[in-house]
Amino acid sequence: MTKPGDFVARRFDKTEKKRIRKSLFCAGLKRFTRQGVRAVRIDDLAQDAGIAKGSFYAFFNSKEELFMAMALERETMHREDMRELLAHRKISPIIHAAQIFDMLIEKIRTDPILSLMIEHGEIEYLMRKIPPEVMQANAQSDRVFIDELTTTWNQNNPTCKIDTNSFTALMTLMVALMLQVRLMPPDKMTEALKLLRETFITRLSSGQPGPFSPTA
Repeated sequence: MTKPGDFVARRFDKTEKKRIRKSLFCAGLKRFTRQGVRAVRIDDLAQDAGIAKGSFYAFFNSKEELFMAMALERETMHREDMRELLAHRKISPIIHAAQIFDMLIEKIRTDPILSLMIEHGEIEYLMRKIPPEVMQANAQSDRVFIDELTTTWNQNNPTCKIDTNSFTALMTLMVALMLQVRLMPPDKMTEALKLLRETFITRLSSGQPGPFSPTA
């Protein structure tokens, strides 16, 4: 039985901390993707990671904080992939834009963290549970990253530049559409993605608003 203050009495060296943190990430991924964030208990996460419940709090203040740490790790990986793809220069803007769109959609479809938010509908729950300052910091980090992507694209494609707001809007539309995957028939989703892909490619490769833009 876990005793109050257990996590204070138990000390972990650097090697143990690294191992336990990795174990908690693995436990969280299995539990969250299977049950959703709301249904998971800290007791189960701690047991799966091989630590006492009290020791969990030596690493994270809540299961939501664990989830955000996992999401940040995945996001960092995805951003590196995006930087690498955006850095390609000897490629036509049309092909380049298509590759960017396809990569983003594939990541949204296959990433387990993003998938659980789509499948379990956890976004509203997490927004209630995660401190506003954390959400604001994440939003600011996203803006900085999109600014970086926009700058890289414009440097490599000077004849078809795009502004940050347009890049943000296109990526927002992609995420918003994928969040509807549970509500839309497969054929309707396929058609919607096809239209959005055309718009994305047109906007990036021509530097002009796409065919579905209100300013077109």
